Amino acid sequence: MPCNFTFAHYREILSEARALGFACVSFQDLLDGKADGAARVLLLRHDIDFTVNNALRLAQIEHELGATATYFVRLHAVHYNPLALTTMRQLHEIQRLGGELGLHYEAPYVAALGFDDEEGLRREKLILETGLAITVQGVCPHEVVRTNTMVLPEAAVSAAGFRYQAYAPQFFGGLKYLSDSSARWREGCVCGWLGRVDRLYVLTHGFWWYEQTPLENY
Repeated sequence: MPCNFTFAHYREILSEARALGFACVSFQDLLDGKADGAARVLLLRHDIDFTVNNALRLAQIEHELGATATYFVRLHAVHYNPLALTTMRQLHEIQRLGGELGLHYEAPYVAALGFDDEEGLRREKLILETGLAITVQGVCPHEVVRTNTMVLPEAAVSAAGFRYQAYAPQFFGGLKYLSDSSARWREGCVCGWLGRVDRLYVLTHGFWWYEQTPLENY
């Protein structure tokens, strides 16, 4: 299969993973034991940095193929507002299709308000939960390289009421991590890893994915 960032290729990746016996799951489903007993596991994560439209398209593909994924939502993005009616409906549709919604935590914003991580996490979790009328279990920092906040203080995460954080060691031990950051698979496309390893943790950003050309997104 030709490697690119088309939605068609994403469908091919998941179809091949399912054919090879991978349980394709969200963080929540993994923690709930829904991949227990599976010979192969593909942990799916999406960071919604710029557009919910493409995230919804990915969720539709996952639903059709019996996969679930976790979608981390920003509260302070310039390009979308999760509390706007249209966006709220899109996020609810992602959830209806089986996707899990989590908080894409922006530490610099919290720091600008003068809060520490514990207070910032607590406030942001409350805003996302009450604004969308959902329950949020997971958190993941935004732009970990720039902010140097890949792993948040576990005490703050727990005190704020989160079940897990996406960069916790428990998810990296024994899982091969792959990311499409900047529209580049640094160790090769996911499709090339299927069958080579039995446990994968894959991060994608919907903004890089398209139907026919990247120009659809910008």
